[in-house]
Amino acid sequence: MQEVQGVPFYEARQPWWAKFTWGFIAADLLVTSTMTELTWTKWSLPPEKSGDAPVRRPAWQRAGLCLGHLSLGVGFATLLLVARSRVVRILHIIPPSAGAPKQLLISGAHRHGTRGAVVPFSRTRIDPGRDETEVILRIQDVRGHWWIGLTRARLRGTPVPAARIQDALLAEWGIRRSSQGGLVAREGRWKSGPILQN
Repeated sequence: MQEVQGVPFYEARQPWWAKFTWGFIAADLLVTSTMTELTWTKWSLPPEKSGDAPVRRPAWQRAGLCLGHLSLGVGFATLLLVARSRVVRILHIIPPSAGAPKQLLISGAHRHGTRGAVVPFSRTRIDPGRDETEVILRIQDVRGHWWIGLTRARLRGTPVPAARIQDALLAEWGIRRSSQGGLVAREGRWKSGPILQN
């Protein structure tokens, strides 16, 4: 982790759901624990005769369903934490200096301030997102990707439209728009062409 001073190249507010991640996890914990407790103590078989007290189901049935509740609850909480850590809040491009190559500081929604992971710029690439309002950042030899939202974002401290931020990101990674509207990489990292259907 490193902290960089100055105006970042890209900065955006985190999405609404990332702001409330801990609230969602608290609600998930409450629902999961309640469902587990109700299943263990109250899940019963219907009485054989009217007026008889219900009989609790066998322990293996209750334990299996409790394990299912716990698995879903932990899975949902893990999904939220991983998704939040993959939302880019700040990109800071560190220019090359005495012997050090150009680097990229990536700060996710799970970090406060300008602290983040620093990776060599040459190991990163950007790919198009689902539409003009997002870009995907990938790092060589690192599993997964990071989501960069372009709406309500700042470029070098100034709020600008999503298309202008996307153009600035493309230019920084050496990608230009062709006269036909496609994207062409100077270094061959961006492939643009027709979408093949299976």
